[in-house]
Amino acid sequence: MTGGFATIAGSVLGAYISFGISASSLIAASVMAAPCALALSKLSYPELEESKFMSQEGVKLDCGGEQNILEAASNGASASIGLVANIAVNLLAFLAILDFLNAALSWFGGMVDYPELSFQVICSYVFMPVAYMMGADWNDSFLVAELIGIKLFLNEFVAYQKLSVYQKNRLTGVEEFINGRKQWISVSTCRISKS
Repeated sequence: MTGGFATIAGSVLGAYISFGISASSLIAASVMAAPCALALSKLSYPELEESKFMSQEGVKLDCGGEQNILEAASNGASASIGLVANIAVNLLAFLAILDFLNAALSWFGGMVDYPELSFQVICSYVFMPVAYMMGADWNDSFLVAELIGIKLFLNEFVAYQKLSVYQKNRLTGVEEFINGRKQWISVSTCRISKS
């Protein structure tokens, strides 16, 4: 279970790649996180009883009932429809919650002459020291902290979506500074957004 939370599922990997995140960086992050997750899980919950995987019977896998590769591919695609729909609906719900929070905070901020107040601004100030300690430059840490806050409180899909917008701006040659904030786009941002 720990390994599953530490790595990226194959079904979710495709969605991240469609956002424009480097596939090699995502796979490398999963490969590096797997041994760490195993070590930490063994430290926090050591295996004291004999494992059921020590015998050949414990290692055997159940085979599916498919007769050929076409039937297996068709059944796999049919089974993934529910997962993809679930991801899309959850993403829609998280984006609606984020818009509501931003509208409410902007209304409250307007009462004290700060209508730019948003969830992202609050996250950028709260998590800025964390982003700085993770290796971001001081000027870049506000943007990285915003991504960390969105990932922690909302959803990693939303954080990766914002990251892909910043990355596309950088690749198309948009100025490095947007609204006075420097974009910090590198392989490290994928790691920070995932952790």
